[in-house]
Amino acid sequence: MKKAISLFLALIMCLSLCACGGTKAETEAPKTDTPTSVDTIDFTVDDGRLVYSGIEIPNSGLTSKTDLLLVEFEYTNLKSEPQHCDGDFNIQFFQNGVETDNIWSIEVSSSGGEQYDLYDNFSKQVISNTTIPVATFVKIKDNSPLTIVVSERAGQQDVFQQMEVDISSLIP
Repeated sequence: MKKAISLFLALIMCLSLCACGGTKAETEAPKTDTPTSVDTIDFTVDDGRLVYSGIEIPNSGLTSKTDLLLVEFEYTNLKSEPQHCDGDFNIQFFQNGVETDNIWSIEVSSSGGEQYDLYDNFSKQVISNTTIPVATFVKIKDNSPLTIVVSERAGQQDVFQQMEVDISSLIP
């Protein structure tokens, strides 16, 4: 009689475990720590923060090239010592799924005014807890959407943010 009760209780316990285990796996979505697409880039790592602020056509005082756009961000240094934006973040640009050319070094004229200052700030050292506007050039192929991908320069390349920007209204 004791064996029968023990087997009966063991059978009930097995059935109850099976019933509880199946529903969680079916209804719970897979978790991921890697965001793939955002409405606007606002990316923070241990050393800094980068926030997308816009895109514009470079004025003629800055550059005469017609296939370039100026992509603008706000950079905050979160380290205790001076740091520049390029040391914290890797920024890539894509059109039609293919990486475009980042123009980190281009001969520009300081007569470009505020746009020149944004471009020039990208490589300047920034003291701790200071936010400055920065910008970089991107070479575009056509007026198709531009995808911006930002990741941490030193560390987890699999943690990133990406956003798509419609540039058709900027390009004639």
